[in-house]
Amino acid sequence: MTRLWILSDLHLEFPEYADWLPPAIPEADVCIAAGDIARPISTSVRWLAEHILPWMPVVFVPGNHEFYRSSIVEGTADGLAAAAEFSGLELLVDRAVTVRGVRFVGATLWTDYAVQASTAPPEDRDRAILGAMAIASSGMNDHSQIALQKRPWLRFLAREARFLHHRSRGFIAGELMQPFDGPTVVVTHHAPHPESIHERFASGPDAALTPAYVSDLTEVIEAGQPDLWVHGHVHDSFDYQVGRTRIVANPRGYGTENLDFDPGMVLEV
Repeated sequence: MTRLWILSDLHLEFPEYADWLPPAIPEADVCIAAGDIARPISTSVRWLAEHILPWMPVVFVPGNHEFYRSSIVEGTADGLAAAAEFSGLELLVDRAVTVRGVRFVGATLWTDYAVQASTAPPEDRDRAILGAMAIASSGMNDHSQIALQKRPWLRFLAREARFLHHRSRGFIAGELMQPFDGPTVVVTHHAPHPESIHERFASGPDAALTPAYVSDLTEVIEAGQPDLWVHGHVHDSFDYQVGRTRIVANPRGYGTENLDFDPGMVLEV
C-alpha cells in the first residue's frame, strides 16, 4: 500500500495566510497538492519543494489561482521550468507519471459549465450552458485575472475554459484506458462529480456559479475506474464513492473557512 498525504487550496498568495505551514509532516509516501497553493505556479512549486519535498515526492496540479495575474500559456511554461529544478516534484498539466508504484494522472480540468444543464430538457441544455458561461464570465475573477496568453495577449474567456476542460477530459479518459499494473489516482483542481457540490450551493442564488466549480465526469470515472480521484477548488471537504472510485477533497480554503480541513490527511491506495 502507498500512503498519500492530500491537501489543496492553501491560498498562500494572500498575506494573511502566507505564513501557514503544516503543523506536522505525516507519515506518508507521496504528497498530493491539488491546486491553489500559492501564486504563480513557480511560487507554489518552490514552496512545495522547500516544505514538503525533503520528506517525500510531491504530485502537484495547478489551480485557477496559480494563474492569477499571469496567463495559461506562459504561466504553465514557467511552472514546468521551475518544477524541472526539483527531482521528485511532478507538475501535472495533462500529464501522467508513476511515483512509488502509483500512476498519477493530472490536470487542472477547468469546467464544461454543464453540471446544471444536465437536468434541463434536451432542447434547453445548450442555452443553460451558455447562461452558466455568461454568469461565470462576470462573476468569476478567473476571467479578469487570467490571460490565455501574453504574447500576443489574449483574454481567458469562459469558452477557453470549456475548451481546456474537454482537452483535459479527453486526456484523462485516454490515460485511464491504458493498462497499468498498480493503483491509479487522478488529481484535478476542479471537481469531477456533482456530489462535490455542498448543499448550500445546490440551489438558490448561491448556486449560480456552481458550474464554474464542478463538472460531471461520471462516464469517465465509471469507464476508467481509477482507485482514487483527488480534487480541490470547492473549499468544502468531500469523501464519497462513485463505482469503485473514491473521490476526496481536503481543501484548507481561506483561513478557517473549512473547519473540516485535515492538514494531516493520509489515505492508502
